[in-house]
Amino acid sequence: MNSTLKPHLLIEVIGLQRRPLPPEGLCMLFLGYHGFSDAYALAFRYRCEVRHSNMWRFRPDFVVTTSCGITFMFNKSFHIPDLLRIAGRHVHRIDKAYPDEAWIEPFLQGIDENQHVQYINCRAFAPFLQRYLQHHCNHLPTVECTKYSIFDTLEDPLIDKLVVKDVSSDENIKKIRIESIEVFWVPRNYINPLNDPRRGLKYDRKFLKSMKIHGELLMDVALRMIKATFPKVEYLELDNVKIPFPKCCYEIKDNIDRINLAIHQLKTAMDNHPGTVSVNAFYKRHVPKPGPIIAATCRTDLTGFSVKERDGIVECKLQLITGSTSLNVCADLSYTSHFFV
Repeated sequence: MNSTLKPHLLIEVIGLQRRPLPPEGLCMLFLGYHGFSDAYALAFRYRCEVRHSNMWRFRPDFVVTTSCGITFMFNKSFHIPDLLRIAGRHVHRIDKAYPDEAWIEPFLQGIDENQHVQYINCRAFAPFLQRYLQHHCNHLPTVECTKYSIFDTLEDPLIDKLVVKDVSSDENIKKIRIESIEVFWVPRNYINPLNDPRRGLKYDRKFLKSMKIHGELLMDVALRMIKATFPKVEYLELDNVKIPFPKCCYEIKDNIDRINLAIHQLKTAMDNHPGTVSVNAFYKRHVPKPGPIIAATCRTDLTGFSVKERDGIVECKLQLITGSTSLNVCADLSYTSHFFV
């Protein structure tokens, strides 16, 4: 191979391949191109177009992905210790479990020196986390976890951020120190997803600075979170708050009164919170009245709302930003029988 090819051009060529290099192809490049180690290290910080697809047909033992999406694959038969060590030193994310075998040790040695890891999925298992903590001052970056008991195997680490994308299979016993939590799901009963009595998360609230919940919450749960559950966090974001309605609420005025009451309750709670609070709320209801009448009433009685009529729905939107609070409300009042009945 032409050893005068510039490293960044080689990386761009690798990224444009529809299929990532199989483990044996990576070994051939290392042996055939004198400067491949430098090019390989560059891949972890270089931005280029990546077109990989169908990579799992190779069934590799171990996969490393760069920040721009280039994938390198290794297995027990085809791997270069130097490349594993470089990958460990420069990788930004740990998304998968690694083989618990001797040949993977160079990767772990690289992780010991790594100052770039931003995200760890706890499928990496407790032994990996324990080793990482030993070499990084008992400190973890962003961690994704669906098995809280793994934290009981660690020595009281400080975690920058915990990402929760699904229900935990168990609970932890010891309280953990977390500065930020981001939750992407909420159980069907719309309660606080961290408070399940058998699969809940125990954490020390005096360390918590930020809480974001993207799953759907009932109005009373959201108010309780603002007032009592997270009253001292520096930043609170509730992305999907459902404003309730009674089943018999078919009059336009009844719906408008319900929306205005929700705005007053949320705004009062947010204004009394000492931190920055952001809430996105929604209201959806079928109203058996003509669309133009609904729209005209909303323009009159929903102060500050923009009102649009389209596709059988009167769409009302409000944005209130005052000081450190931000409240966005979207109310969709349908007037055709197949919407929100």
